[in-house]
Amino acid sequence: MEHADFTDQTLDVGLEELDSNELVRLKNLIQKKDPGSFLLTLPEQEMLRALGILKQKQDSIRISIAGLILLGKETTLHSILPSAEVDYLHFRNETEYDKRIDCAKPFFSLLETITKAIQEYNKTITLKIGLFDYEIPDFPVEVYQEALLNGLIHRDYSLLSPIYVRHYFDRLEISTPGAFLSGVTSENILSHEPMARNPLLNSILHQIGLVEKAGIGVKRMFTTLLGLGKEPPHFETKEQFVRVVIRDGNVDKPFATFIAQCSKEGKELGLTELLVLSYLKRNRELDIKTAEQLLQRPEYKVKEVLNSMIEWGILEPFGQTRGMIYRLSKEIYTQLRKSVEYRLHRRAEVAYAENLIMDFLKENGYITNEICRTLLRINRGQARYLLSRLVKKGKLTEPAKGRNARYFRRSSLSANG
Repeated sequence: MEHADFTDQTLDVGLEELDSNELVRLKNLIQKKDPGSFLLTLPEQEMLRALGILKQKQDSIRISIAGLILLGKETTLHSILPSAEVDYLHFRNETEYDKRIDCAKPFFSLLETITKAIQEYNKTITLKIGLFDYEIPDFPVEVYQEALLNGLIHRDYSLLSPIYVRHYFDRLEISTPGAFLSGVTSENILSHEPMARNPLLNSILHQIGLVEKAGIGVKRMFTTLLGLGKEPPHFETKEQFVRVVIRDGNVDKPFATFIAQCSKEGKELGLTELLVLSYLKRNRELDIKTAEQLLQRPEYKVKEVLNSMIEWGILEPFGQTRGMIYRLSKEIYTQLRKSVEYRLHRRAEVAYAENLIMDFLKENGYITNEICRTLLRINRGQARYLLSRLVKKGKLTEPAKGRNARYFRRSSLSANG
């Protein structure tokens, strides 16, 4: 069911409520993005009419809600549309913030203010590749600006809650009022046809060149982060809001170097290839079903991607057609060796692995290093580390020496003895 465009409504205020400085910003942005735009050839009022910022209402010229969001005076925005606000909070720890900005400004000023606030804490590292230096920030500007633009364009302005930008030491969280539109989920956000909650606002920003109407902004976020060796953005939705989480994380230098070198050699890796490579950094193999979920594409499309990567020498197939799995080729594995050690990085991952081992023992009675490696898709040293932890905790028996030594549950032996 189609919903009415809230931003297409006409307000009972006229030109006097537009901020002249914001109008100059608008013209400068059009000039920068598209110097040959026909909009620049029009008289000012005609340009605003063509965009949908101004509308004829009986015998007078009035402003649309989209026009107010973009160019309205702060006082007018606050009185007529108090929901057009972004609150920025910088946290010194998980529960306390040391800086807050409640920003209720017209669109372009708002975007500039929040960008400046984030950049104040946005550190960078330098990655040296040959003769070139690559600056990699904690949070790439184009990524968080895209997330913020999405929030401003697609938020539900009928809800009084502001957009919240929470800036932690290791992540940015941007929470936008209004759930995903019908049919869109975090599981299909890369493949679903683009939808707009506020079509007029979206159309204006597309006409001036600030956003892509084709809905490629989210894909660009993924591509940028993955190409820098970072985690992809995470989307989650509740009944009344959508949250996107952009993690800083540690830059995977070998991976980022590999991607940069591919680019220098003219081998541009797209989003699908980056998703596959990123997955295989953390997992030894990929099957078709998992690839369908990962790429958010049907089986025949997934096979096309994987077969292309085989032809490029990035992947190697193993097994029969029905049970085919894909792994990094020996050449790529060698280049990315430091990235693909499949380490258990977090305590939560270690705890999860230990639980899997104990569940396996309940059903099978014993486990070996080799079985542990197969079960968790980790290497010999990692398996030894996990099994030794469980021995020290008193959950497993100390095994006899040998490659196929068996570990038993200590509780089960006690029960039998």
